[in-house]
Amino acid sequence: SVIANHPPTPQSVAHLGSHQFDKENGDVLYQFRVGDFALGYHDTSGPNKELAPKVYDALRALPKTDVEVASVQGFGQFTNGGRDFRLMIEALRPQELLPGHHDNWLPGLSTRGAYYRPYVVDELRRIPVAQRPVLHWVEDPADYVTPIVYDVNDARWKR
Repeated sequence: SVIANHPPTPQSVAHLGSHQFDKENGDVLYQFRVGDFALGYHDTSGPNKELAPKVYDALRALPKTDVEVASVQGFGQFTNGGRDFRLMIEALRPQELLPGHHDNWLPGLSTRGAYYRPYVVDELRRIPVAQRPVLHWVEDPADYVTPIVYDVNDARWKR
């Protein structure tokens, strides 16, 4: 793996850590549409409620998302847990949900995805059952070597 062959140096970790309290630069969110199918992806989850509350209206105005690859982590995670993640999911209204940005993406500063799963499940339980997406948890190492395929014609997963 890249991390095993090129582990972070103390200098690179210190450099990254020195920017920990920089002002956030916002979220990146994409919604790809093919016919009636919508695939979404976002790379962080807030804290939009405090910094950009109107973003949720903009997200709700998008066509409903079929499958969302959603960042489990967000800039506000240390102060509000998984709230920001849940608010993004509620606004995007996906039917199917894959976690992203959650599984030891920076050893030394991040942690394994297994530790995020309980709080993700707890936050999703706050969404009414009728609107709650189906969670398809992925975790290193086994899930990363098994392709995840969503067949838009059958509207189902194939693994």
